[in-house]
Amino acid sequence: MRWITCAVNGGTLTRADTPHLSITPAEIATDALAAAEAGAAVVHVHVRDPATGLGAHDIALYVEVADRIRACNAEVIIHFTGGGGGTLPLGLQDPVIAAGDAAAILSAERRLAHLAPAGADMTGLDCGSFSWGDGGLVFLSPTDMLYRAAALLGPMGVRPELTVFDLGQMALAARMMADAAVPERTPVCIGFGVLWCAPARPKALEAMLDLMPPGTDWTASSKGDAGHRALAPLIVAAGGGLRTGIEDHHLWHGEPVTNAWLVTEAARMIATTGSNPASAKEVRAHLGL
Repeated sequence: MRWITCAVNGGTLTRADTPHLSITPAEIATDALAAAEAGAAVVHVHVRDPATGLGAHDIALYVEVADRIRACNAEVIIHFTGGGGGTLPLGLQDPVIAAGDAAAILSAERRLAHLAPAGADMTGLDCGSFSWGDGGLVFLSPTDMLYRAAALLGPMGVRPELTVFDLGQMALAARMMADAAVPERTPVCIGFGVLWCAPARPKALEAMLDLMPPGTDWTASSKGDAGHRALAPLIVAAGGGLRTGIEDHHLWHGEPVTNAWLVTEAARMIATTGSNPASAKEVRAHLGL
């Protein structure tokens, strides 16, 4: 089964990047609902501090976003980020890690603490640590923490999605499936075009699919306008679903576009194969949500 996931807003873009960025809970919910109306079965959401617009990890904001979405659409699958509290800046001189930065790194329990109160349906588990950009940022997701996070999600009733950005991460995702560390039918989301991870190239897609266990449900996307437009037709031709949205590629041919527009384009692309993306109700039944 394949579906469309809309990555609504992310945690790093600003209104200077795109005027369509949603920041407040009301804006985020409205944007997510428009994406669902356009054909997204899953909406992937970060929350922002309404005062500053910066990424936040506030449980009350997640609860408000979920309540606003569910008041209008009880079917769309709410997929909240599980990656907050994992980005660590490293300096080039001692102390390499500032005390305040170290204190901001959260345990698996605290990274996922917002999911149950907000009634999230799904979250992403990033399958490995990696360098983030050209500076000193490192995203931390070590193997033991990843397995711990997967174990925590079961009692919460939240379905994981294994997120992979490089080949080693796909190998780790496959091992988690083989170990039954995640439920059957746990989907995989492949992200291309993240700096220093798998590039948005056909051979990279082939290699990812070669490592992915047969029969796995999967979606894929690429950071950046050009990368996504180049790879999306190949993803669809290979049988995958599409992740799209402002978080991943807020431009189309260099022009800012809305999430609803991107979802409509993704649905049009899937329709070229003679099929339609699955509805939220169909995905819920398929995944047992």
